[in-house]
Amino acid sequence: GFQYLPMAASEVQQPDRNLPRAIIGGTLLVLAIYLLVNVAYLYALPFWEVASSNSTAYPDAPSVAAKAVQTFLGAKAAPIAALIFLVSSVGALNGTILTRARIPYAAARDGLFFQRFGTLHPRSRVPVFSIIVVSIWAALLAASGTFDQLTNMA
Repeated sequence: GFQYLPMAASEVQQPDRNLPRAIIGGTLLVLAIYLLVNVAYLYALPFWEVASSNSTAYPDAPSVAAKAVQTFLGAKAAPIAALIFLVSSVGALNGTILTRARIPYAAARDGLFFQRFGTLHPRSRVPVFSIIVVSIWAALLAASGTFDQLTNMA
């Protein structure tokens, strides 16, 4: 998510000090979590189970996370893993929508996009109109086809 930081950088207090801290600290935190999760996978599963998890070589196999959860929780694993993935996806979607809405907001403030996108809500001081329109557009794109179709649009 560090690629979204510049979209909100104009709203950061003392950006010369806080942006490098956020980027370096966030990167180190994600690295530590990634390493801990992978160590947990290798602790919970034999290496061949990890190697044969869902990938291009094994497209129909369950993910390594689902296998690890199943090791600890048995038959209850699939719904719990699905719930964990859902919460993670909603959290990522929240951050993406809130930061992506800053692009039309900034363009409108610079006079390069529709003026309505450049307005802030008087109480919350966020670009509510931009957030709503970007959210609707994202929902339409999501409903329009598969993930591969969306990622291959460029």
